[in-house]
Amino acid sequence: MLSSSLLFRLIMMAAGVCLLLLTFFMYSKRRLTDSIALGWALFSVIMIMAGAIRAWSGWSRALALASYPMVFAMGGLVILIIFGHSVHLSRIIMRSQELAMQVSLLNQENEETLHELVKLEARIRKLRTAAKKRRRMSKKKLLFVINTLSTAGAEMSFLELLRQLDPERYEIDIYVLLAQGELRECLPDYVHLKNTSYSDESVLAKAGKRHLFEMVFQAA
Repeated sequence: MLSSSLLFRLIMMAAGVCLLLLTFFMYSKRRLTDSIALGWALFSVIMIMAGAIRAWSGWSRALALASYPMVFAMGGLVILIIFGHSVHLSRIIMRSQELAMQVSLLNQENEETLHELVKLEARIRKLRTAAKKRRRMSKKKLLFVINTLSTAGAEMSFLELLRQLDPERYEIDIYVLLAQGELRECLPDYVHLKNTSYSDESVLAKAGKRHLFEMVFQAA
């Protein structure tokens, strides 16, 4: 007949083997992380060695045989509860690692997308620059020659004509024969005045008439 000490050791060894097999099974199903599975494997080996080595289980002699069922039931319940929490913790850790990996992949994809967007933006800028250059090269050049730029009917109509011309299609120059007139400030920005010297005095004003007379006299 088996002694109570030997029975206790056999139950310890059997419990350790079962726990070790359960740990391997849960680890193979990816229910336990590496570190947690290693911890339970070491604990199972300690239980097996505690049953195999008599000196490690000497304290069991102090227990009565009738108390073995309660001791193993309570111990097994505590171990199973802790093992269940370990499985739950492992699931959380694995889920966190998966999320971290997904976030890392998303960040890498975002960086690649940003790099492609930068390249695309540079290409668009280059195409726009080339298109503007082609438009400048393909612009038609217009040269208008007018007597003055005074506030008269013909000059005002001329200014309205200039405003209707598309600066993207035309390169516009004007030359004022008498190099005089107060409407110079009203010229659009894209219109180039070809006169090297110019007077803003109106030909209808006294100072303007004097300037016109002096210019004609010098030309004569």
